[in-house]
Amino acid sequence: MKKQLFSLALSTLFLSAPSAALAAEVVVTIKPLHSLVSAVIDGTDDKAALLVDGISSPHGFALKPSHIRAINRADAVFYIDDAFEAFIPKALKTARAETLKVAVAENPDLTLLPVRKGGAWEAHDHAHDDHDHRHGHDHDHREHAIKDFHIWLSPANAKLVIGQIAGVMTKLHPENKDVYEKNAADYINRLNQ
Repeated sequence: MKKQLFSLALSTLFLSAPSAALAAEVVVTIKPLHSLVSAVIDGTDDKAALLVDGISSPHGFALKPSHIRAINRADAVFYIDDAFEAFIPKALKTARAETLKVAVAENPDLTLLPVRKGGAWEAHDHAHDDHDHRHGHDHDHREHAIKDFHIWLSPANAKLVIGQIAGVMTKLHPENKDVYEKNAADYINRLNQ
């Protein structure tokens, strides 16, 4: 009798409990992009893990096993571009097929500026040039070598990326669409001000 009552109580609990969607597990490569993603998912149960933290640079970053595990269980991975984060193409090959892989610099509406030359920018340019020739990826880096992928520095680009993030998160959890859109609109308003 006790066993039947326990089973009845347990089934009633599961049947009457509201069906809540699982939180999205999101991986973001760099701090500026993580800030944008975090702003959009604020107020939800979604979690955004940051890969390149501390004083690390995405240009020479080496993934740890914990990073690979995070990518493997992620619902979405947000990054700038294969050339900007040279470690990401290989890591994404281990991700699940259903994981959304979002290279935000591929947004056709973004304005990618040329890499700056001279002065304080010169050392950074050489780092990009060395990067482009050291890593043998399947695609041509000539176009990447002449573009500045620090897209978050442009408010116009940041606004586009915020909208893109909200759209991706809505695909993952349509029930949170209003929250994502409100957060995106609020952040865009702050950028406008």
